[in-house]
Amino acid sequence: MTEKLEKPGVRILTSASKFWKTYLVANPTLTCIYSGQPITEANLSLDHFLPWSYVAHDQLWNIIPTPKAINSRKNDWLPSIDLYFNAYAWLQYQGFQFHAINGNNKLLEDYHLFFAQSLDSLRDQSFDWFRERLERQIIPHVQTAQNLGFPYPFKL
Repeated sequence: MTEKLEKPGVRILTSASKFWKTYLVANPTLTCIYSGQPITEANLSLDHFLPWSYVAHDQLWNIIPTPKAINSRKNDWLPSIDLYFNAYAWLQYQGFQFHAINGNNKLLEDYHLFFAQSLDSLRDQSFDWFRERLERQIIPHVQTAQNLGFPYPFKL
């Protein structure tokens, strides 16, 4: 019998919500990487940098906070790598470091799996190292998603 892979029907954003809400409380001047608008608890939305309809997972390395209106506007677009990748990588690095320093290791399991490094090793890495490893994974996905017809580039 042939088994077909199907994407999950629901998104499970519990960990991502806890991750970014906790970060936001400690960093109340957080702004959107796409628009520069302030992100507040009232307007917080969780954006999949690579669209969920492409990756079909909710791993933290791919989720960033945005205002609800920006997330709706981005929809299934692939973000402009030239405009947004560095800010995405920096926000991911800052979020990871914040939770690593605060001992929230359970929230960081996605990073451990993504980078194939222990959490202690990851915590000790520089931003440049972190960014380069993200780039090695994200850029090929963006290219593949474009080939599959996902619209590119999203930019404001």
